[in-house]
Amino acid sequence: MVDTQSNDVKTEKSFQKKLTIILLILSTMVLVCSFSIFFYYLRANEFINPNIYINGLDVSNLTVENAKSLITKKLRTPNLIIQFEDKRKENVLQTLDFKYDYDVAANQAYQIGRSGNFIIDAVDIVKQNLGAETNIPLDKSYDEKKLMSLCDSIEKALNKEPFNANIVVNQGEINVMSGKNGVKVNKEELKDEIVAYIDSNTNIDKIIPVPFIEIKPKITRNDLLKINAIKGIYTTTYADAAIGRAYNIRLTSSKITDKIVMPGEEISFLNSVGEISYKTGFQNDKIIVNGEYVDGIGGGICQVSSTLYNALRNAGVTITQRTTHSLPVHYVPQGMDATVAINGPDLVYKNNFDYPVYVKSYTTSSGNRGKITVEIYGQG
Repeated sequence: MVDTQSNDVKTEKSFQKKLTIILLILSTMVLVCSFSIFFYYLRANEFINPNIYINGLDVSNLTVENAKSLITKKLRTPNLIIQFEDKRKENVLQTLDFKYDYDVAANQAYQIGRSGNFIIDAVDIVKQNLGAETNIPLDKSYDEKKLMSLCDSIEKALNKEPFNANIVVNQGEINVMSGKNGVKVNKEELKDEIVAYIDSNTNIDKIIPVPFIEIKPKITRNDLLKINAIKGIYTTTYADAAIGRAYNIRLTSSKITDKIVMPGEEISFLNSVGEISYKTGFQNDKIIVNGEYVDGIGGGICQVSSTLYNALRNAGVTITQRTTHSLPVHYVPQGMDATVAINGPDLVYKNNFDYPVYVKSYTTSSGNRGKITVEIYGQG
């Protein structure tokens, strides 16, 4: 009797164990089937999964087309403005053929949880439904050549050379006019700032000030205010009847006048005059060649260089190069002349003072006689 009861108990326990296993297997199968049906539904439907964003914009539960329509409307191309003082260029990105790839972003959003790998998709779908957020950046493109061209055009439009201060002497009265700083656009920095803005994926409008370097003039108003007195003067005369010579003297005088010489600066007379030819307006007259007077272009120029030499000498300016004529000349005492010639001798002087020197040269006429006067101004 005892053995029969014991066998019944064992049989019942065995049955319960088998039933539990069967129920567990059935539950697992039901769960797997349920999840499979759930994931199949989520993967098969046409809606983007929950908590999916494109550039911060929620596209959850939208179709691809609706998501594309939404981001096209909301995520517009921002207005990038380049500004310099009161000048500005708007909608810069449009000039670079800037584009967002809305199609790619919308399709990427839809593909989350639909890669084709059941396990990966299951993990993605569970994460998204439990509140995990996924943000997809908008792909964009622009024309780099047009960016360089834009920076080049801005540089060309805004670059300005500095304007030196100037001095005007009228009948002994000295007037100083202020200069102006120049501008040099930092083209590389501007390009880098535009690229950084594009790479930031922002949809916010922005103003980028044009980066530039301020270039100060070489000659400032404060420099020229030191010029307050005449330091040296010299005058020579010539015959107005000698038409070629008189014309050459007046022309040469106009080329060497109003010259500001900064401390330590060295000036060549021939460089100041420039090309001596018929093309530049010079005429024929008597010149000294190899100890003889002959007709030649530029006769009279040496009278201007000699007048300048004596004015500089009277002002105490250093003469670094001078040559006398091979014959005496009538317009200055012997040995006080300074000859110059094309590809030949030159008159060169250097400002040895700690203040600027101003050279003024002019001609006057009275009757049949002309005069050339050179005045040297500096600090009194």
